[in-house]
Amino acid sequence: MKIENKKYLYYAAIFIFVLIVFGIYFCMFHGNLSDDSYIWANFGNYINGFLSPLLTIINIIVFIELTIAISTLEEHRSEKTLENEKKLLLMQLRKQELDIFVKQTNRIYDGHTIEERVETLRQVTDYLSSFCETGFKWFNIDDNNKTKRKIDFLVVSLRTIQYNMDANKKSPEGVYEKVSELKEEITNTLVEAALKNN
Repeated sequence: MKIENKKYLYYAAIFIFVLIVFGIYFCMFHGNLSDDSYIWANFGNYINGFLSPLLTIINIIVFIELTIAISTLEEHRSEKTLENEKKLLLMQLRKQELDIFVKQTNRIYDGHTIEERVETLRQVTDYLSSFCETGFKWFNIDDNNKTKRKIDFLVVSLRTIQYNMDANKKSPEGVYEKVSELKEEITNTLVEAALKNN
């Protein structure tokens, strides 16, 4: 039942109760209006005796309904706050993982000597492999498998470069361009996913 309908029901019940109280009194003690204050005092006591419990009951009902309404409102507000905090935490985790991803993949070309570059590539490929197992889960990506395959292909390409550097061989033609392209695609996919609300 709607609150508005309940309110009118309460008003109608009070009005009927008051009519019954007055009706009983005037049926029992009908007659002309008295100028005796004692009779008026008795009438006041009679009305007070009937209406005080009614008003007390009404106060209790109103108090209970207000308590329920406030409790429901607080519960709804708490749920909303918790939901917002979850979204904020998720966005922070995504941002943190994205920052680490960008920082690590930007290290691909770090190192002055071949040994330093080989070690850096090994560290980056290790990070990318672990990223698929840990950090990737925070991103809600429409096509997880496709993005994971791109990361796997990036790892393979970096290991190829690493192997060729270590063996003093020249890397296959276009592998550096493919690495840059893949890194850019994956980063863009992660950025889009990080901005999603869910």
